[in-house]
Amino acid sequence: MYRHVSLLSLWTAGAQEFPDLSSWSYEYQRYWQNIVGSTCSPITWQSPIDIPKSLEFITKANLTQVDDGQRLGPFAWSTNKPNLNVTLHPGPVTWEVRLAKPSDVVTELEGQLYHLEKITFKSPSEHTVQGAHNAMEAELYHTGKAPLQGGFKHLIASVSFRQDENEWNMFLNSIFSAMPQEKAASATITNPYLDLLPPDKSFVRYKGSSTVPPCEPATWIVFLEPQLVGPNQLLQFRSSISGYEPSRLEPANDTNPPGVSELWDSRWGLNNRMVQDAGGRELTLVQMANADHSLPRPNHLTGGQTPWISMLLLLLLALIACLLLICWIRQGTRKKRKDAFGRQVAGGWCDDDSESEEEGFLEQQQLQQQQLQQQMAFAQAQAPPPPALAPLPDALLVQGQRGFGQRDQIYMG
Repeated sequence: MYRHVSLLSLWTAGAQEFPDLSSWSYEYQRYWQNIVGSTCSPITWQSPIDIPKSLEFITKANLTQVDDGQRLGPFAWSTNKPNLNVTLHPGPVTWEVRLAKPSDVVTELEGQLYHLEKITFKSPSEHTVQGAHNAMEAELYHTGKAPLQGGFKHLIASVSFRQDENEWNMFLNSIFSAMPQEKAASATITNPYLDLLPPDKSFVRYKGSSTVPPCEPATWIVFLEPQLVGPNQLLQFRSSISGYEPSRLEPANDTNPPGVSELWDSRWGLNNRMVQDAGGRELTLVQMANADHSLPRPNHLTGGQTPWISMLLLLLLALIACLLLICWIRQGTRKKRKDAFGRQVAGGWCDDDSESEEEGFLEQQQLQQQQLQQQMAFAQAQAPPPPALAPLPDALLVQGQRGFGQRDQIYMG
């Protein structure tokens, strides 16, 4: 009997040390690098990582409204499709929200377009800030075409959640309330880039990997400001993924993850990957400059420029407008500046000096004609009225002929 138990233990240990893409677990994630077909080895850049509070590479940018969404620095996302058709998939390692039409949500990072494929949830958060976790992290998986780089590129955007006893997150509720217990179900949710992102959209960008096997290379956009999740919502998710046998989660323990609040329930398993070594990678903080949530709309002059460049362009436009106004005023007073002979006096640099001699001559002729007409009108006013014509004698008149009335008369030649 003991021999059978020993053989079973050896078989179980062997299965744990050499998992495959369908049997891996969070408890034995140190063996993920042994999975055939995966790139989970620490010799490549892995995720998640710890984000320090002070970063070397920092850029500031305004959150701007673009034609079909918003942009912050190098990262843009579409919001023109407010409602999305999805399928909800419960499971032993996470919940998945798969988009029926990934092209409904488009993101862009430095010219590369990505489509949103799915949303997954991890508890506690996988990324930490200065060693501290949040209660949960939502991860948005995007895929983009890259024919010259093996076919596809991956981008993952994440938003963490802090637990608050008075909170009921409406975006999560649209998913959690419709999540089935076993089989997949269809649902409609709001665009996560409308309702999931925090008010302050500052983010850290770095190159890493997906956090589950096969750990394919990915670029991460980690939004720093956490959203809020209620205890009952978190309980619903964690108890669901903990209810599978055999469990594929990190076993529950009495030690709370660093950084989570006292509301954390230690009875349930964990589905977060351990923090990986950053390995000297470049982490760039893109800071939202207009965190007061005012959204300047870019145009062909100010689109992606910094505030200083935009200000200089506006000052230049104001200077040009002032010069044009001065020229317009001088043009309006130019007709009043004539010499004693009625000829126009030469103006400044913004006067129109291109008039021909013929135009000046015509103006002088018109002036002379006006003066002559005035003189003739004055003379006519002073002359005596012409005498009235004397009536014609009767001898020059004849009686009207046939066809005329008796009183009708005609003049003789």
